[in-house]
Amino acid sequence: MSEAATSENSQRQRKVTAFYVALVAALDRRRRSIGWSFEHCDDISGNPDRYTAKGFHPNAPSGRQMTWSVLQNLLDALYPAGVEIILKPRPVSDPKLLARLRKQEPLVPKGGASHQRYREFLEVCRRGGLASHAVRMARHTPEQRARFARKAARARAAKLTPAMRSEIAREGARARWRKA
Repeated sequence: MSEAATSENSQRQRKVTAFYVALVAALDRRRRSIGWSFEHCDDISGNPDRYTAKGFHPNAPSGRQMTWSVLQNLLDALYPAGVEIILKPRPVSDPKLLARLRKQEPLVPKGGASHQRYREFLEVCRRGGLASHAVRMARHTPEQRARFARKAARARAAKLTPAMRSEIAREGARARWRKA
């Protein structure tokens, strides 16, 4: 193969994104769980022969990135009832990134009538939440409310990192020493 042809192939090959790799990994897990071969996936989905195997290994020399239509054919074959995709963000621990995310522009630019309507909408939502909270609290017994609070505290604690737990424990110990 000539040097020109090699450079042309490397220029055509797109960089594989983490999203694509995660999606293909999920499809491969499904394919393995139902016991299908790559050839069977190609037959059922109507994709070209050996295309699924190439699409599942995009970083290999003979690998390919599947187009959205080919991925849809494969999804329809592997999940005949359809799928629901949920994007779950990972926790952000980088302080610079957190600061940048907090400084993002609001959805509605400040000033003007649209911003005022947006603020009024937020206030109505807040009041509705307060009213529903009062109704919910009146409906339940104190024991049930205590159970809800324990469950919420456990959920919050599950999100803490070991470093955060240590810091909370240190603060508690300092407070106890100050009292004594």
